[in-house]
Amino acid sequence: ALYSIFSNKRLILSIAFVFLVLLSNRGAMLVAILYTFYVFMRIYPGGFSVKKFLTTFFYDLLLVIPSVVVFLSYQIPHYFSKGWIGYNESFAWAESFEKSNFKEFIKGIIVWIWRLADFGRIFLDIALLIILIKKRNFITKDKNLFVFLVWLVIMTLGFSYSFLFFKGLRGHRYLLPMYFTLSFIFVLLLEKINSVAKYVYWIVILGLFTGHLWIYPDKIAQGWDCSLAHLPYYNLREQLVNYIKTKGYEKSYIGSYFPNLAEEKYLYLNNDTSKFKPAEPLKDKLLFYSNVYNIPDEEYDIIFSNYIPVKKFSRNGVYVVLLELSEQKRQ
Repeated sequence: ALYSIFSNKRLILSIAFVFLVLLSNRGAMLVAILYTFYVFMRIYPGGFSVKKFLTTFFYDLLLVIPSVVVFLSYQIPHYFSKGWIGYNESFAWAESFEKSNFKEFIKGIIVWIWRLADFGRIFLDIALLIILIKKRNFITKDKNLFVFLVWLVIMTLGFSYSFLFFKGLRGHRYLLPMYFTLSFIFVLLLEKINSVAKYVYWIVILGLFTGHLWIYPDKIAQGWDCSLAHLPYYNLREQLVNYIKTKGYEKSYIGSYFPNLAEEKYLYLNNDTSKFKPAEPLKDKLLFYSNVYNIPDEEYDIIFSNYIPVKKFSRNGVYVVLLELSEQKRQ
């Protein structure tokens, strides 16, 4: 879609919009964001005015109609069949769609800043900020740089709605288009600092690499699926599962957490249908826990104040542990 906007290929852009709405509701959000950027690109060379923007916005709506038709052809029948669009209260992740109050809104801003700096991206952010300040005269002179900065602003405003106004839609993956755009702007800016470009480049690359080694304390939820820090988990899990087998424990009686609740056949592509049960602290005698599970702080406190470790395996900051309910609590 971005390529089509920059090369003014209207038909391909319209087709790209259709595929975006077929991906997800967030893809549909991106259609609105991209179309707004497209309108800006159409009027940018001749100067900006609100009247010109609105005229172009409604004139070019034909590009969006096919994607809107495809989107509604699914959502309308779905609504009459299920009674809801997007999400409902019976979802396992329903609490993620709870609206933010003022406190949660402020927290969302802090989390947003954290996400943009997380996993080594702070090196990229600092480099970008320094170069933009030192080379600020290039922002309006360099067309490519300017339009990408505008795209970044439009996208940031567009994504802010779900990120800030809903409690649980704040994962790293929701900011992937921003990560991509920031990286692209960084590459464009490297051309402006020829003498030290290679040094800045390697500092940023090495900084991003260190992000795969970042592991936070247990009570700070981490986006494990966004870095390679989780890699030791798989071997550690296998070691603890083997230990459980040698002790003759039944997995169906051991509590655990997502994503450790699937049948073994889905993890190892075999015929083993055994699986751990969803954890019920203080009810389960045994718990299988790992710091990659991101459980609520309250539940973490309950577990580690009432259970004792039976067996633990750890490597590079990642650990798995089999916990047993203390004798006092069983009584």
